Amino acid sequence: MNRNCVVSREIYTPTTPKETKEVESLLLKFFGTQMRDVWRLGLLTGLRIGELLQLKFEDLCQEDNTEVLSLKNLSHEHRSIVLRSEAAEIIQSIRQEYPEDVFVFQSRNSRNRVNKEPAPISRQAVFKAFKDVGDVMNKNLTVHSMRHALAVNIIRNTKDLSEYASARFTNEVIGQYYSKKKQSE
Repeated sequence: MNRNCVVSREIYTPTTPKETKEVESLLLKFFGTQMRDVWRLGLLTGLRIGELLQLKFEDLCQEDNTEVLSLKNLSHEHRSIVLRSEAAEIIQSIRQEYPEDVFVFQSRNSRNRVNKEPAPISRQAVFKAFKDVGDVMNKNLTVHSMRHALAVNIIRNTKDLSEYASARFTNEVIGQYYSKKKQSE
């Protein structure tokens, strides 16, 4: 095989509720509720994996009877994301089960956890879990699959597809969706 040849597999994008539930079930079966909840919250929010893993319970607040995530990006600019009720319920159930945690997806497997500052689970752990589940499915499941699936779902449920006629990046579709949702409320 030619060493300069890069073989890439297309990222698997679950496009039906059955496909997303299959991923969810396999993550739960092989990796537990935490990885399943990473998947579910990623599908519901469209957050990038780094943003998901850095979520803290203190980032969740209420505005006008709506749960909102208040986030800071790398440039320290603030943005707010209105949460669907299912996403807020996931975060609240994690908080209820682990009331002492700081991060929504906090690492609990550290060998010397008592003497360490709280930290989120690692990106590598999530990448590996998704890859392993993808291998079981014979698909290239990655953390990007969550955002792709959300974008497909948003486009599918948009009545006027003319504004999405051109090929756009996933983050543009997701960003526009949340901007319009926030403005319409």
